[in-house]
Amino acid sequence: MLPLESLPQHLSTITPQQWEELFIYIPKLETTTDFSTTHFGEAKEGVMNMPHVELSKIVMEVVNKIQEMQLPPTFDYMHWKEGKELINKADFSSTDAITICKLFTVMIRADRFNEGLLASWFSDGTVTALLKRLRVLFG
Repeated sequence: MLPLESLPQHLSTITPQQWEELFIYIPKLETTTDFSTTHFGEAKEGVMNMPHVELSKIVMEVVNKIQEMQLPPTFDYMHWKEGKELINKADFSSTDAITICKLFTVMIRADRFNEGLLASWFSDGTVTALLKRLRVLFG
């Protein structure tokens, strides 16, 4: 992950072809309805497996592409008050690219502490809306 200060320069180096490799997921996300599977705790051979959420293949592909493109920056996301308000926003039509990338950091990190939260942002269209806004900015 890049430091937040390096992100504007980094975004300017991403080619249209690289952006398109991310944007090809938009129609797939719009037609997908299953973004995760919840596995409930079960005992097998005396060992208890804890309940957990397994992210779907498309979620993993999109997250991997976002990380491969180094879009989520490192920054003090835990104290980013604006992010807490923006994450539940339905309209990202005026959101800038840096803010979107910061939201990707928040989403990916939040899922580590609240398993399944990332899948919910895919399911409710938040991630798709952010990708569409990036397409407007860079597509």
